[in-house]
Amino acid sequence: MAKNKFTVDFSGFEQYQRKLEELAGGDAVKKAINVALEETQSIIADNVTAAMSSHTDTGKVAKTIIRKDPPEWAAGVGYVNVGFDITAGGTYNGLPSIFLMYGTQLYGQPHIKPDRNLYNAVYGAATKKKVQSVQKEAFENAITGVMK
Repeated sequence: MAKNKFTVDFSGFEQYQRKLEELAGGDAVKKAINVALEETQSIIADNVTAAMSSHTDTGKVAKTIIRKDPPEWAAGVGYVNVGFDITAGGTYNGLPSIFLMYGTQLYGQPHIKPDRNLYNAVYGAATKKKVQSVQKEAFENAITGVMK
């Protein structure tokens, strides 16, 4: 329930995908996508863990960081869950992550200020750039491996 999903998305992805499919077929493409998604999840989990260092009152929210959720496929598109598992263990321990990232208001006034570091750990430009880089590298490694 309520998880952030990331797909493979970098400049030239379609060309890399076509090249790998020509060289090794669809299974190699799916494997490269899975590797890229697993690395994406790892980067975001590391970023979120670092950003959560200032939110350690109970440690319950930090325990909901998604670290090893396998890639999923729907309609031929691979994606991976990132960030926090809102319903972790059926207890909603991850729910406060939403309030931390976006802030809250009480009677129209800010009550909890948004934590931009936490938000940027998932959605920031530096995160996006790093994710795109490792995704591209996953495809380059797959193509290089096939050509050996």
